[in-house]
Amino acid sequence: QSRERAEGASFENLRPAIVSYLERQRPVEARRKFIDELRGRAENLTIRLDVPRTEVAILPNDPVTGPAEAPIEIVEFADFQCPYCRQVTPVIKQILAKYGDRVRFAWKDFPLPNHPDARPAAEAAQCARDQGQFWPYHDKLFAGQEALSVANLKQWAADLGMDAAVLAFALAVTL
Repeated sequence: QSRERAEGASFENLRPAIVSYLERQRPVEARRKFIDELRGRAENLTIRLDVPRTEVAILPNDPVTGPAEAPIEIVEFADFQCPYCRQVTPVIKQILAKYGDRVRFAWKDFPLPNHPDARPAAEAAQCARDQGQFWPYHDKLFAGQEALSVANLKQWAADLGMDAAVLAFALAVTL
């Protein structure tokens, strides 16, 4: 069933990896059965685990949407070239649409070193923030993630009416 993933390797060559995988699954399956057994015995089961929380400072220059007094605060550390970060974007938009003023969302740039176009994109996005266009530019960057060239960064800024000279200076300093 998994011949494509095996990339032509023989069963004998794959045997140690298969055995290792199956051995790692045993404790996972045992834990799942144990939890199911406990839940089956309990009439009124209440799980009292604290929600994991970490305090993250929202700085004055961080792009933020939503009221400061919102009871829920989401802080995203993201990279404009990261495909997983792009996948989160529609989910965040759904949360903001559904919960409105009950959610505050803050963005923090986290360009990864293995994404060479991420840092220039982050610098361009900060220029967009300075010109009141962060969120529209953010959306353009993710929409054009496969083509984050300097020429495209400038074009998308121009499409939003941003000051091209400011962006060009920021990109020149970054590159």
